[in-house]
Amino acid sequence: MGAYTTNNYFYKPALGATGETEMGYFDAALDAVDLVIKANLDAKHNQNADTDLDATFEATFMKKADSLSDISNVGADTPTDKYALMADGDSWESRALVEADISDLGTAAAMVADKLSVFAATTSAELAGVMSDETGTGKAVFATSPTLVTPLLGTPTSGVVTNLTGVFSGNLSMDHTLGSDEDYSGITDSAPVGETVAIGDLLYYDWTDVEWKKAKADAIGTTPAMRIALEVKDNGETCLMLVEGYIRDDSAFDFGAARVYLNDDTAGTCDDTAPAESGDQIQLVGIAVSADILWFNPSIDIGEI
Repeated sequence: MGAYTTNNYFYKPALGATGETEMGYFDAALDAVDLVIKANLDAKHNQNADTDLDATFEATFMKKADSLSDISNVGADTPTDKYALMADGDSWESRALVEADISDLGTAAAMVADKLSVFAATTSAELAGVMSDETGTGKAVFATSPTLVTPLLGTPTSGVVTNLTGVFSGNLSMDHTLGSDEDYSGITDSAPVGETVAIGDLLYYDWTDVEWKKAKADAIGTTPAMRIALEVKDNGETCLMLVEGYIRDDSAFDFGAARVYLNDDTAGTCDDTAPAESGDQIQLVGIAVSADILWFNPSIDIGEI
């Protein structure tokens, strides 16, 4: 006959034993093992007789189960469109994302109430690159030749009005204070000169040469003076000239009276004393508002002595 194992849990049949006898021994061994395992499990359970552990486990398990009850939508065949799985530190929820959900991100995310300053610095070219209708009423303007309808331009510091049309109905303002030497304020013109001229030189128009030259009151042919040079220019060069307005020249002007005449002694100059020699031309070219500031408003009428 066979023998049991050391702990009597299993039976080892012997060679030559009959089948029925050996089956009886083997079945008895299995029953013995079953009893031992059952006894061990009962003993282990009895060691944890403190029900707090089971209660804690049960509470924890139930809490997790409850938190998962809100996210059943995640595994649905047709989940709600644009829903997000959100956690608030206590439970999970499947719902639509709202602005408050990302408020704690601060500058990491742009909010509806934020200004464009929350984004990185953007150049005009970059902004224009993402706009498709930047020209038109009420829209941004990036074009080099935009059409502006009734714009209020304020006070421009410079500008070219060559193509302006319409009737001027405002006030043309000139500055008579002229704070610095060679300052001017008034109506200007640009044309070629027929000789070297300096700032402050009075000029007449030479019909033959089609150029402006320095005027002088000793002969009718070098009058009337109708321009004042505002630049230093050589023969043949185009010069900026004052047609009418104020000009200050600390070196050329030294007036002592209001009336200013074209000078008969030195070409291109003026004086507050009228010419007095025979053949001189008398032309009033303006009014002195101070010793070095002339209101240039030349008369086209000339008298000869």
